[in-house]
Amino acid sequence: MGTPLAPVIKARQNCIYCALYFSDGRELKPFVYPKFCTAAEFADFLGLYPDAMLVGKDVSLFNEFSGLPNNILERTVGRPGQTALMGEYYKELSISPDKIQGAYLREPDIGPTSYI
Repeated sequence: MGTPLAPVIKARQNCIYCALYFSDGRELKPFVYPKFCTAAEFADFLGLYPDAMLVGKDVSLFNEFSGLPNNILERTVGRPGQTALMGEYYKELSISPDKIQGAYLREPDIGPTSYI
Protein backbone atom coordinates (compact mmCIF):
# COMPACT_ATOMS: atom_id res chain seq x y z
CA MET A 1 0.00 0.00 0.00
CA GLY A 2 1.16 3.50 -0.80
CA THR A 3 0.69 6.79 0.99
CA PRO A 4 -2.92 7.50 2.03
CA LEU A 5 -4.27 10.60 0.25
CA ALA A 6 -6.60 13.12 1.87
CA PRO A 7 -7.99 15.67 -0.63
CA VAL A 8 -9.36 18.89 0.86
CA ILE A 9 -11.65 21.33 -0.98
CA LYS A 10 -12.97 24.52 0.64
CA ALA A 11 -16.75 24.58 0.97
CA ARG A 12 -18.01 27.50 3.06
CA GLN A 13 -16.76 29.29 6.17
CA ASN A 14 -14.68 26.70 8.09
CA CYS A 15 -16.15 23.74 6.21
CA ILE A 16 -14.59 21.46 3.62
CA TYR A 17 -15.29 18.57 1.32
CA CYS A 18 -12.80 15.83 2.17
CA ALA A 19 -12.06 12.12 1.95
CA LEU A 20 -9.30 9.60 2.67
CA TYR A 21 -8.10 7.17 0.02
CA PHE A 22 -5.73 4.20 0.13
CA SER A 23 -4.10 2.57 -2.88
CA ASP A 24 -4.19 -1.16 -3.56
CA GLY A 25 -1.43 -0.75 -6.13
CA ARG A 26 -3.85 -0.42 -9.04
CA GLU A 27 -6.43 2.13 -7.96
CA LEU A 28 -7.36 4.43 -5.10
CA LYS A 29 -10.04 3.07 -2.81
CA PRO A 30 -12.02 5.24 -0.40
CA PHE A 31 -11.42 4.61 3.29
CA VAL A 32 -13.46 7.66 4.30
CA TYR A 33 -15.97 8.38 1.56
CA PRO A 34 -16.20 12.00 0.38
CA LYS A 35 -18.03 14.06 2.97
CA PHE A 36 -18.81 17.57 4.16
CA CYS A 37 -17.48 18.55 7.61
CA THR A 38 -15.58 21.27 9.46
CA ALA A 39 -11.83 21.56 8.98
CA ALA A 40 -11.39 20.97 12.73
CA GLU A 41 -13.27 17.65 12.58
CA PHE A 42 -11.15 16.38 9.69
CA ALA A 43 -7.92 17.62 11.31
CA ASP A 44 -8.80 15.70 14.50
CA PHE A 45 -9.46 12.57 12.44
CA LEU A 46 -6.18 12.94 10.53
CA GLY A 47 -4.34 12.80 13.86
CA LEU A 48 -4.93 9.04 13.58
CA TYR A 49 -3.25 8.97 10.14
CA PRO A 50 0.00 10.99 10.37
CA ASP A 51 1.32 9.37 7.18
CA ALA A 52 -1.66 10.59 5.08
CA MET A 53 -0.81 13.29 2.56
CA LEU A 54 -3.11 16.31 2.42
CA VAL A 55 -3.82 17.21 -1.21
CA GLY A 56 -5.05 20.48 -2.67
CA LYS A 57 -4.37 24.20 -2.69
CA ASP A 58 -7.18 24.83 -0.18
CA VAL A 59 -5.30 23.07 2.65
CA SER A 60 -3.29 26.23 3.35
CA LEU A 61 -6.51 28.21 3.95
CA PHE A 62 -7.18 26.36 7.22
CA ASN A 63 -5.04 26.82 10.35
CA GLU A 64 -6.42 23.52 11.66
CA PHE A 65 -4.05 21.60 9.37
CA SER A 66 -0.89 23.61 10.13
CA GLY A 67 -0.11 21.75 13.37
CA LEU A 68 -0.44 18.28 11.86
CA PRO A 69 2.61 16.15 10.98
CA ASN A 70 1.05 15.27 7.59
CA ASN A 71 2.82 16.25 4.37
CA ILE A 72 0.97 18.61 2.03
CA LEU A 73 0.86 18.38 -1.77
CA GLU A 74 -0.55 21.64 -3.10
CA ARG A 75 0.10 20.96 -6.78
CA THR A 76 -2.29 18.19 -7.78
CA VAL A 77 -1.55 18.16 -11.51
CA GLY A 78 1.85 17.50 -13.04
CA ARG A 79 3.48 19.36 -15.87
CA PRO A 80 1.95 18.67 -19.30
CA GLY A 81 4.95 16.65 -20.47
CA GLN A 82 4.80 14.46 -17.35
CA THR A 83 1.08 13.92 -17.85
CA ALA A 84 1.65 12.83 -21.47
CA LEU A 85 4.37 10.38 -20.40
CA MET A 86 2.13 8.90 -17.70
CA GLY A 87 -0.67 8.51 -20.24
CA GLU A 88 1.64 6.61 -22.55
CA TYR A 89 2.97 4.45 -19.70
CA TYR A 90 -0.49 3.51 -18.37
CA LYS A 91 -2.36 3.26 -21.70
CA GLU A 92 -2.91 -0.50 -21.24
CA LEU A 93 -4.99 0.25 -18.12
CA SER A 94 -7.24 2.75 -19.90
CA ILE A 95 -10.99 2.31 -20.27
CA SER A 96 -13.29 3.74 -22.89
CA PRO A 97 -14.82 7.16 -22.09
CA ASP A 98 -18.39 5.80 -22.18
CA LYS A 99 -17.60 3.61 -19.14
CA ILE A 100 -16.56 6.53 -16.93
CA GLN A 101 -19.15 7.43 -14.28
CA GLY A 102 -19.05 10.34 -11.85
CA ALA A 103 -19.45 9.88 -8.11
CA TYR A 104 -21.28 12.93 -6.79
CA LEU A 105 -20.89 14.17 -3.22
CA ARG A 106 -24.52 15.20 -2.93
CA GLU A 107 -27.65 15.94 -4.90
CA PRO A 108 -27.75 19.35 -6.63
CA ASP A 109 -29.19 22.04 -4.35
CA ILE A 110 -28.13 25.33 -2.80
CA GLY A 111 -25.54 23.60 -0.61
CA PRO A 112 -25.29 22.19 2.90
CA THR A 113 -26.87 24.35 5.60
CA SER A 114 -25.97 22.46 8.77
CA TYR A 115 -22.87 24.59 9.55
CA ILE A 116 -24.29 28.08 8.98
